[in-house]
Amino acid sequence: ARKNLAEAEYNKFEPIYGGTVIFVVSSIIFFFVMKFVFKTNVLEEFMGIISGNIKIQMEAMKGSEVDIFNGLRIEDVEKYINNMLPTLLFFQGMISAFITYCTTVFVLRKINKSSLQKPKFADFYLPGNAVATSFVLYLIVLFVELVGLNLHTELIMTNLQLVFSFMFIAQGIAVSIFFIKKWMKQGSGKMILLGGLVISITGAMGISFIGMLDSIIDFRRVRSYKST
Repeated sequence: ARKNLAEAEYNKFEPIYGGTVIFVVSSIIFFFVMKFVFKTNVLEEFMGIISGNIKIQMEAMKGSEVDIFNGLRIEDVEKYINNMLPTLLFFQGMISAFITYCTTVFVLRKINKSSLQKPKFADFYLPGNAVATSFVLYLIVLFVELVGLNLHTELIMTNLQLVFSFMFIAQGIAVSIFFIKKWMKQGSGKMILLGGLVISITGAMGISFIGMLDSIIDFRRVRSYKST
């Protein structure tokens, strides 16, 4: 009974969160080791590959009627990608952790070593109090900017906003799926219609707001056993 209770109370997304953090930290350490030990700047090599591919595409599109690169400079693309690298690294880490976890669960279940269940998107929720965490991080960035430390605070703020916006949207979608399934079982067509109307009007901003509220209020009661 205790084993079943423990499995029921186990947050299946915690290994994914942990794997994402480990991936990001390991990648940063890898970049530092390559730069200071082996004297190789991996980021510069990566940006060089991106620039080369863009140049090839631009040359190939010059003779066509539709030129999607019209007025676009390679330097602008490089700057944009370079600014978004922290966010891209975070997303890559999350995808890698998710694939690794699902593969591990599948293999363990096949060899009857574990009864772990694959995470369902409708059960997705951010660990702890994500709103308070994001607020504290923003305050830290603002403090760094006020102190005058040259740590590219605008870039940090942009990436924080992108990451938390994506995570709140994901949680908002999970909440929407949860209530749609609940209302379908109850045969509440009016609530489904009303919810769909609200989401269609508010769009991504509304979904993100729902996810943010769920992080505070916990509409689905999925964190009843979690400390916040």
